[in-house]
Amino acid sequence: MKDYCKIELVLKEQLEKDDPNTLFARYQQARKYLFENIYPKIGESLPNFTYHDGSHAIDVLENISQLLDDNIDKITGETLYFLCLSALFHDVGLIYGRDDHQKKINDIYNDACGKESIQKIGNEKIIISKAVEAHSGKSMNNTNDTLEYLGELPGYSEPINVMEIAAILRFADELAEGGQRTSDYFLARNKYPKNSKIFHRYSQSYKSIISNKNNRLVITYNIGLLLSNTNELLIDPDIKLKTFLDFIYQRIIKLDDERKYCRYYCQWLDRMKEISIDFNFWYESERVEIGLPPLILSDKIIPGESGRKIEKLYSYSNIDNILHENLKTFSKENVL
Repeated sequence: MKDYCKIELVLKEQLEKDDPNTLFARYQQARKYLFENIYPKIGESLPNFTYHDGSHAIDVLENISQLLDDNIDKITGETLYFLCLSALFHDVGLIYGRDDHQKKINDIYNDACGKESIQKIGNEKIIISKAVEAHSGKSMNNTNDTLEYLGELPGYSEPINVMEIAAILRFADELAEGGQRTSDYFLARNKYPKNSKIFHRYSQSYKSIISNKNNRLVITYNIGLLLSNTNELLIDPDIKLKTFLDFIYQRIIKLDDERKYCRYYCQWLDRMKEISIDFNFWYESERVEIGLPPLILSDKIIPGESGRKIEKLYSYSNIDNILHENLKTFSKENVL
């Protein structure tokens, strides 16, 4: 079982100071159950998906901790409890499959948290269920606005802002990509099916840093290149570079939409005003310079210059021309 991360240690300190015999003991019990009985089974249920196991839950918790930054000291132990517990439960429904997994935590919650009197834990169960359900899927009016109808609900001793908990959970989950969610070994040996390989290549290339000092997210993509025998750029024998960049651009737009959406509903995310994205291209372990500045997506709007910047600056034809020109100086050992 994974060691406690920073936010869990803060939770432990706060809850044990307030009441050493109740909420943190419940948190420990649920966490232990999920690590031993649920997270290992998600990979068996979805063997070709990027990892949604305990390491992913911890990654989401780490992202929440970094997004909160010094706000963590202003949040009550009880709110932290519901926030951390929601992060632990957010993907457990995947053992039943991908569809509507956010709505399928009921039985797992009962087993993990103990079947105490519903009069005692009813408020907790409602809060966790609503926060988890809002991290993906559709709202009651069949839109993507899953946070709109959330608000404060009674906890154990104080009102709990479920909207803010769900918003930061949703955004922290969106950021939780990276190499820890795939297997370099499987990718190198072509063990993933073609229809899921692009998701694993994406995770392998992605790295994010939450920079509260600069009010931004810093995203880096390190993309290894291959050349086909027709001089077409690939990132994998089954994936063309154009296909991969189109996929990345869609994910970037979604990430920026999620940043603005979740920030609208959550004061803890006020600092996240922009995303800076760098693309690093590599051929035979050497960097291929493209001479383009980082792509910046932000809340700043200059009159007359609104609209997406991705295709303007990072159009595929522009990238393709630059890479082909610079690859002329390389040997052609990596040709398929």
